Amino acid sequence: MIVYQVIDGVVHHLFIRNCPDGAGVVRPEVAWVPQVSVAELRAQAYDSVTRQLPAPQASFAPPAGKAVAQVGTWFWVGAAQWQPVTATAAVPGLSATVTAVPVALRLDPGDGPHGTGPVSCGGPGQVWTAADGDDAVSACQYTYRHSSALSPTGTWRASVSIDWQVTFTASDGSASDLGRLVTSTPYELRVGELQAVVVG
Repeated sequence: MIVYQVIDGVVHHLFIRNCPDGAGVVRPEVAWVPQVSVAELRAQAYDSVTRQLPAPQASFAPPAGKAVAQVGTWFWVGAAQWQPVTATAAVPGLSATVTAVPVALRLDPGDGPHGTGPVSCGGPGQVWTAADGDDAVSACQYTYRHSSALSPTGTWRASVSIDWQVTFTASDGSASDLGRLVTSTPYELRVGELQAVVVG
C-alpha cells in the first residue's frame, strides 16, 4: 500500500529507509517525497536561472557621454558577467539542471535610419586602454556616422544585450536545448562631432 498526502497541491509519497548507523544499528528514516516529473523540475531550474542572469553593465570607449561621430566606439562587459549560470532542482532519485552560457554581446546603437544597425560579437569585448590609441579595432565596436544632435533627446537611445544559450540535462539521461535568453540594459549615448579647421 502506498501512503500519500497532498502538500501545496503536490502529491507526496511516504518512504521509509532503513540504514545502519556507525554502530551497525538499523535506524529507520521516514520522509515524504514529492512526486514530480522531469518537466516540472526543469521548469523550476529554468526559472532559477532566469532570475540569476545578470543585466549587462557595459563600459564604452570613448565614454557614453563623449562618443564622437566617425570614431569607433568600443563596448565591453566585465569577465564576471561572462560566466555560465547554472541551477538544479531535485527530489530524491531525480534531478534536473539548467545551464545558460553567454554566447554573444550585442549593441543596438539607437541611431535608427542614421546608422548601420546593431552589431554583435562572440565574447565579452576588449577593454580599451590608452595604449590602444585611436586606430585600434575591437570585435565589439560601432562607428556612429552622425551626431546625436539629430535625436529629439540629444542622445542615441542605445542598449547592450547578452545572448545566453540555455541547455537542460537530467539525472535520468534526458537532455535538450532550451533556446536562448536575452538580458539587456539601456544606455543614453551622446555623440558629438569634431570640427576641422582648414588653413591655407
